[in-house]
Amino acid sequence: TKESDLSEELFINDDKIRPVKILKTKVTVTENHRQLTKDKLILNQTLWVQILYLAELASKGNLSNQPMLFQNKIDHTQFINLSESEVTACTTSTTTENIIVEINRESNGFIVRGEIVTEADFYSEVKNDFVVDFYHESEGMTCDRKPEKICVGVSGTSVECTLREGIRMQEDEGDEQRIIYLDAQAVDVNVSVENSAAIIKGKVHMEAIVMDETDRTTVARKICD
Repeated sequence: TKESDLSEELFINDDKIRPVKILKTKVTVTENHRQLTKDKLILNQTLWVQILYLAELASKGNLSNQPMLFQNKIDHTQFINLSESEVTACTTSTTTENIIVEINRESNGFIVRGEIVTEADFYSEVKNDFVVDFYHESEGMTCDRKPEKICVGVSGTSVECTLREGIRMQEDEGDEQRIIYLDAQAVDVNVSVENSAAIIKGKVHMEAIVMDETDRTTVARKICD
C-alpha cells in the first residue's frame, strides 16, 4: 500500500462566478500508463474532479445560490519501490476516499488536497519441479504421477443490462423543485459461476440533489439490489 500526498489548485476561468458553497464532489482516477522496472513501479494517472456548487453571479447583481458544475482534471504520477527484484507483473487499485475539496478563498476556484492510496500486488514467475515418488527397476527408472487441477482461461465475454429504478423525493417540498444533481454507481459487485453461467450480483447506489424555490437543497439516496 502506497500513500501519495496531493495538493492542487483548480481555477474557475470566469471572474463573474464566485463559489459560495460546495454541494457535492466526485473524484475518480484513471490509469494512463504504467512502467515496471527492476526497482520501482511508476504509475501515471489522471484525477477527474467534478464539483457541484452554489455560486454568486456578478452579472445578475445580488442574485446568489445558482447551482453550477465545475469539471477539471489533475495529472498525477506515483512511484512505488519494489522489495523484490524478480517482479514480472502487477495489479493495482487506487482509492480517493481521503481527498478533500474546498473553496479557495484567496483565488477564484477550489483546492484539492489529501492522500491518494494505491494498493499494488506484485507477481513473479517461479518454476519448480515436484517429485511425488520414484523407484528403480531392472530395465529403467519409473515414477509415480499425481494429477493436479489447474485453471486455464479459454475465453472472455461482455454483456449489457438495463436497470430502471425510481428515486422518490420528499413529498412536502412543494412543486417548485428542480434536480441539480443525479448519479448512480454499482457497488459491492461479485461474480459466481452456477450451471455453466456467470452470475453477477451487486447493488446500485443512487443519489439526487434538488433545490426548491427558496434555494434550499435536499438530498435523496437509495440503494437497490
